[in-house]
Amino acid sequence: MGNKEKSNRVLVKQFFSALQEFLGEDFILLREVLFELPLKNRKSFAWTEGRIDCWAIGLCEEYESFIDDPNHHSGFGMTYSIEIKVDKSDYNKEIARPWKREPAYAFCNRFYFYAPKGLISPRELPPRTGLLEYSNGEVAKVVEASWHKARIPSWEQISYLFSKVKQLPYK
Repeated sequence: MGNKEKSNRVLVKQFFSALQEFLGEDFILLREVLFELPLKNRKSFAWTEGRIDCWAIGLCEEYESFIDDPNHHSGFGMTYSIEIKVDKSDYNKEIARPWKREPAYAFCNRFYFYAPKGLISPRELPPRTGLLEYSNGEVAKVVEASWHKARIPSWEQISYLFSKVKQLPYK
């Protein structure tokens, strides 16, 4: 493993810690989540897979009535897909393949790119996406992602998501 890879791994670890603090204890963050989505406009039945760096779900029941309300940003069932980018070439590759993020986009209420401060310009963002920036151990929301009603995961996907819960830091 080269120095750049080691440096990126340390940065991603710092990103996750700061992101958990930013969202608060009412959210569970799951890393490296895989979603499947039926392909559109195909003659035969097929699925496409999409991997997202982080998927977050709100667990606070106090806000349960706001789950379908785009004016509220947290609460029970609110979901975020968050794609982490640590360098410009990685971001440019992602932008060149928009279909890659469609499954993750389908299963969230808001989709964000998360990068070091200044790496991504708000003008470069694709439609529907937001931007979170990391700097000095803190996260700032630079661009709010557009809200949309998320698709309900299948039982197989729910089972898969629960299998990822073992990653949680228990207190």
